[in-house]
Amino acid sequence: MKKLDRKINLEVVSRRVAAGSILKWGNIPEGTRFDPVITQFHYKDDPLHDPMLDDKYVDYIITAKGGTEYSEMLRINAEVFLHLEKAFAQFDIQLIDMKLEYGIIDGDVYLIDEITGGSFRLWPYAHKNPDFSQPNVLKELNPEGRLDKDTYRMGEKADQVLTKFEEIAKITAKFVDL
Repeated sequence: MKKLDRKINLEVVSRRVAAGSILKWGNIPEGTRFDPVITQFHYKDDPLHDPMLDDKYVDYIITAKGGTEYSEMLRINAEVFLHLEKAFAQFDIQLIDMKLEYGIIDGDVYLIDEITGGSFRLWPYAHKNPDFSQPNVLKELNPEGRLDKDTYRMGEKADQVLTKFEEIAKITAKFVDL
C-alpha cells in the first residue's frame, strides 16, 4: 500500500444528464443530455457549498500553467464514468452524474475516493430501448425510481435509502459477469 502524499481539495463531477445542483446555478433544464460527458471541478468547502471552478480557468491551468493534475483528473473521471455508464446500462439504468476525489501518491494522480451510491445519481430507464439521441432525455428516464442518496435529500427515511443502496450492491455485484 502506498502512502498518500496529499489530497487534492477538489470534487471532480462528471455529468451525462442535468440533475442536482447544476439546475440551480447552471440555468439548464433537468434532463438535458451532455454529449460528450461534461466534467467540472468544485472546490471542496461545505460552508461555501463546494463552489465550482470556472471552465475557462481550468483550461488556463491545464494549458498555460501545465496543470497536468487537472488534465489527469479529467481523463480518469471521464473514463470511470463511461465504464460505469456502460455497466449500469446493462441493467436499464442511466448513470446521471458522479463525484470523485483524488490525491497525489509518488507524484502521480490517483483516484482515492470510494464509489458508492453516495457518489452518483442513478435513474432507471422509463421504458425499453430509450432514445438518448435527444437534447433532453427526461422522458426516457424514471427519476422517481432513482437509486441514490438524493432520495434522502428528498425526505425518504434512512431505511428506504438503505434498501436502494442494497439494490445498487446487488446490481454492481453482477458487474463481474459483464
